[in-house]
Amino acid sequence: MIFLALWALALLLAGYLPVERVHVASAVGPIAFEAGLFLLAGNVGLKYVRKRRFVKELYKARIAPQDLLQMLKSGEKVTILDLRHPLDSVTDPRTLPGAIRVLPDDVAGRAGSLPRDQQIVLYCT
Repeated sequence: MIFLALWALALLLAGYLPVERVHVASAVGPIAFEAGLFLLAGNVGLKYVRKRRFVKELYKARIAPQDLLQMLKSGEKVTILDLRHPLDSVTDPRTLPGAIRVLPDDVAGRAGSLPRDQQIVLYCT
């Protein structure tokens, strides 16, 4: 972000150069333009790679419904938070056994009251 601001500032200041007196501008202009395109492409590529890594990490953090069922059947202590919107429970009132209904906006506020010695499973629609 800072790089883009500096780049814009440099371009704005370059507008004040007396181009008719500076003969180097015709040679430097295309190089600066190509360098800017190269840096822009690198920035976009870096953001794409970071996004892909983030999505992979999110996918790894998921749990299959069968795995949760197995955990519940084995008696493992699990805290389940139901993050569905209250209107979703009108159309489908079913919940997982022992699930605590929490609005998504309230999860951070309730973090202190959640047990730290158990796995916490969040589910929503």
